[in-house]
Amino acid sequence: MSDSQPAQPSKIDPVVAALLEGSRLHRSGQLRQADAAYERALGIDPRNADALHLRGVIACQMGQPSTGLDFIGRALAIRPNPQYHNSLGLALTASEDQDGAERAFAEALRLDPKYADAHINAGNLARRRGNIEAALGHYRQAVALAPGHAPAACLLGDLLTERGNPEEALPHLEKAARLMPNDASILVAFGTALAQLRRPAAEEVLNRALTMKPDEATALAALAGLRMEQNREAEAASLYERAVAAAPHKSEYRALLGQALTRTGRLDEARATLDAALAADPKSVAALVGLSQLALVNGDFAAERAHAEAALALDDSSFAALAQLAGIKGAPLSAAQWQRAEQATADPRLKPGERRQLHFALFRQRQSEREFDDAFRHLAAGNAMRGEGLRRKGRVYDPSQTEAQTDDLIQTFDKDFFARAAGPGSDSEVSILVVGMPRSGTTLVEQILASHSGVFGAGELRDLGLIASDLLATAATRAASGTSPTTTLASAPDLLGQGAGRYLARLRELAPGAGRVVDKMPGNFLRLGLVALLLPRTHIVHCRRHPMDTGLSCFMQSFSQDMPWAWDLASIGHYYRQYERVMEHWRQVLPLPIHDVVYETMVENTEQEARALVAHCGLEWEAACLDFHNTERPVQTASASQVRQPIYKGSVGRWRDYERHLEPLRRALDGLAT
Repeated sequence: MSDSQPAQPSKIDPVVAALLEGSRLHRSGQLRQADAAYERALGIDPRNADALHLRGVIACQMGQPSTGLDFIGRALAIRPNPQYHNSLGLALTASEDQDGAERAFAEALRLDPKYADAHINAGNLARRRGNIEAALGHYRQAVALAPGHAPAACLLGDLLTERGNPEEALPHLEKAARLMPNDASILVAFGTALAQLRRPAAEEVLNRALTMKPDEATALAALAGLRMEQNREAEAASLYERAVAAAPHKSEYRALLGQALTRTGRLDEARATLDAALAADPKSVAALVGLSQLALVNGDFAAERAHAEAALALDDSSFAALAQLAGIKGAPLSAAQWQRAEQATADPRLKPGERRQLHFALFRQRQSEREFDDAFRHLAAGNAMRGEGLRRKGRVYDPSQTEAQTDDLIQTFDKDFFARAAGPGSDSEVSILVVGMPRSGTTLVEQILASHSGVFGAGELRDLGLIASDLLATAATRAASGTSPTTTLASAPDLLGQGAGRYLARLRELAPGAGRVVDKMPGNFLRLGLVALLLPRTHIVHCRRHPMDTGLSCFMQSFSQDMPWAWDLASIGHYYRQYERVMEHWRQVLPLPIHDVVYETMVENTEQEARALVAHCGLEWEAACLDFHNTERPVQTASASQVRQPIYKGSVGRWRDYERHLEPLRRALDGLAT
C-alpha cells in the first residue's frame, strides 16, 4: 500500500463489540436485549469471563438467582475478580444464603480493599443480620472511599439515626440530599433525622419527600411523630392511618396509630388497632405499651401493669416499656429493673423525650419510697430536659411579656366593658367551665360532677381558645382605627352568636343528651371575659390549692402541652402570681358568679363541698357524686389514677417533703406561700 492510499479503519473485535452493545442496552434497562448481546459474545468466545459474569448479573436482576449463580461461578472459575465476587454475594443474598454471601463480599474486599460498592453490600447484609457495628464499619469505609457516593452517605446516616444518633447522622444525610436533591428515599432519611432532632426543617423535608412519594410510610410515620409532639393528635392519627395503609406489614405503625387514637379519645378504635398490631406481631413492644397507656385511661390499673411488664419481658432494653412500668403507682421496679432504668438515663441511644419521661417515672418511684432527695434529683433532670426541648422550639417563658398581657387583660375587661357589651351569644346553661392552675384539683372536680346522671365530663377541650382566636381575627378586620378587636367583638352580636353556636355545637357533638357538659381546660381562666359575652349562663368553677403544693405539682408533671413556665420553679411561681391577679380581677368585674373549690377543704369536708358544687351547677344532688372513684369513664389527664381512688389526704402539704429544694418557688410566690 502506497503512502497516498488512505488508512483502512481497524476492524473492532466482535466479542468487544457485543459486550459494548450489551453494556449500552444494560444501562438503559433493556435486560433481555442486553442478555442476547452477551450471549452473542459467548457464542464467539465461550470462556469470556466478563460475558459470563454479566449474564449472571442480568439473571439475578430478572429474578433468576440460581441461573445467575451458575454464570457467575463459571466466570470466577476462569478469573478471580473482586467485581465477580461482589455480584456473587448479591446473588447468594437473593438466594437467602447469607453465610455464602458474607464470604463472597469478604473475598471481594480481600482482592480490593478499596471497593466501595462491596463495602456497601457487605454493610447491607450485616445490617440485615443484625450486626450493626459491622454494618456501620462498612458504610463508613464506603463513605471514605467514595465521598461523592450519595447512597453510601444516606445508608450510613439512616443507620446512625436508627441507632438513636441523629446528630452524627445529619452531616451525612445533608450531603446525600445535596448530591441527590430529588431522591425521595434520601429525603425520607434526612427528614427522619431532622424530626428526631426536632429541627424546624424536618416538616419541609418530609413534605417534599411525600410530594414525590405520597405513600412513603417512613415519612408519614416521622411526620406523625412530630404531630404527636405538637399535641396535634388527630392529624397524627390520620398520618399513621396512611402509613398503615402504605405498609400494612409494619405492625409498629399500627401500634403507634393505636397510641395516637388513645390520645384523641377514640378509645374503641384504639383498642381494636392495638389488638390487631399485637395479633400481627405478638412481640410488638409498642403495641403492649400502647395497651398499657389505654388501660390507664380506662382506669384498669391491673391491665396497665400487666401490659407494661409483658413489654419489658420481651425487651428489657425498651425505654418506653421501662418508663411505662416505672410510672405506675404501686408497681415498684425490681433491683435489676431499677439499675437498668438508671443506666438508661445516660444511654446515648435514648431520645430526649424518652429520657425525660424516664426521669419523671424514676422520680415517682423514688417518691413512693420516700427517698425525696433522690426523687428530686430525677425530677430536676427531667424538667431540665423539658426546658431544653421547649427552648429548641423557641418556647421560652418571658415574665415581662406575661405581666404585660395580664395588665392588658385587666385594663380591657373593666366593669364598663361589660356594661357596654352587646347581648349574649346564647342563653344556654349547658356548659360548666372548671378553671384554675393546672394540678389544682380540676380533674377531681370534673370526676365528681361527671358522676351525676345529668353531666358529661368532656375533659380539657381546646375549643374556647380556637374560637377566641378566630373571633378576634374577624373582629380585627372590622375594627375602626384606634379600636381594639376585643372592643369591636363585644359590640358585634353576630360574631358572639357564631362563637357561642360553635362551642355549643361541639358540646352537643360530645354529649347529645347531657344536661350539663364539663370543660376542665384550666387555662380558660384567661378567657372568662369572653365567656361572659358568649355564654353568660355558664357555670364557672374555680379550683384553688395551696400555692406551694400547686407549684410543686406542676413541676412534678411532664405536661404534654407546651407550657414554657412549668419546668422551672421560679417561672412557676411568677406565672402563679399573674394567675392570681387575673382571678382577683374577675371576682371584682365579671358579671357572672364564680364558685371556688378549695382542694384542701374538699379533701377535709367532701360531702359538704360536693353538695355546694353540684348546687352551683343548677343540679339536684345525687349520692353517686360521692362515689366518684367508681365512675367508669376515660380520664386522659395526669390525675387518671388519683380520681379512681376515694378522697385521700396524701397530696395535702406534700411540698414540705421537698421544702429544702423549693426556695426558688417560695421566693417567686412573693408572700403568697403562707
